Amino acid sequence: MSTNKNASPIDAAPYALLGGETAVRHLVKRFYELMNTQPEAQGIRRLHPQDLAGSEEKLFMYLSG
Repeated sequence: MSTNKNASPIDAAPYALLGGETAVRHLVKRFYELMNTQPEAQGIRRLHPQDLAGSEEKLFMYLSG
C-alpha cells in the first residue's frame, strides 16, 4: 500500500486519524481502567470476567474493524 504524503486529512482513514493501533489500545485500556475504578460502572463491571485481558482484546479488535 502506498502513502500519499500530500493527502489531506479528509482523505485519511478515520482509524489513522485517531492515532492508529497505539491510540486505540490506549483508549481501550483506559476504558477498562475506568470501569474498574468508577462506582457507577460496577454494575457493568460485574458482567465481565475478573481478568479483563480477553475483554480488552475483543473491544480493541471490534474498534479496529
